[in-house]
Amino acid sequence: MAKSTTPSFIHELKLSPKNYQKDIIEISLNVGRQLYNNGLGELLKRRKLMINSKLYKKNNKLYKEFKEQEKLLEKTPKLKLTNKIKKTDITKVYNQLSKDFGFSEYSIQSYLTKQKNIQFKKLIGGDETQKVASRIWKSVSDFHFNNEGKPKFKRYG
Repeated sequence: MAKSTTPSFIHELKLSPKNYQKDIIEISLNVGRQLYNNGLGELLKRRKLMINSKLYKKNNKLYKEFKEQEKLLEKTPKLKLTNKIKKTDITKVYNQLSKDFGFSEYSIQSYLTKQKNIQFKKLIGGDETQKVASRIWKSVSDFHFNNEGKPKFKRYG
């Protein structure tokens, strides 16, 4: 990001919340942490079930064959293949598996909303719950699709 050409200033103010306000903030943050950990555990469990399914493993083998076929065609473009694999078929199976196992951002939002309504109805709002679910989905999808590190659970404190 480019440096601003206009003069900018930061003014920090010290907040002095009353004890009951501190308690409310602490409770809200703790509820958010509990929802995050609950949703993360659920989404990782769904991912594991999906990965261990036979259809997913079969589709992974098909995808690897597709990649090999693509490399072969890249080296020799005039080569004619009789049994060409289509990427759209593979993608459709992956999308159907994600839907069947509930491995999506919207399914985790739905799950967390139900959990919030059961356990923490008045303590946290729907917007916060949705944002927590989006953060969970981003971390788990980066782990699943981009081979980044496994998401960590948030500890108390």
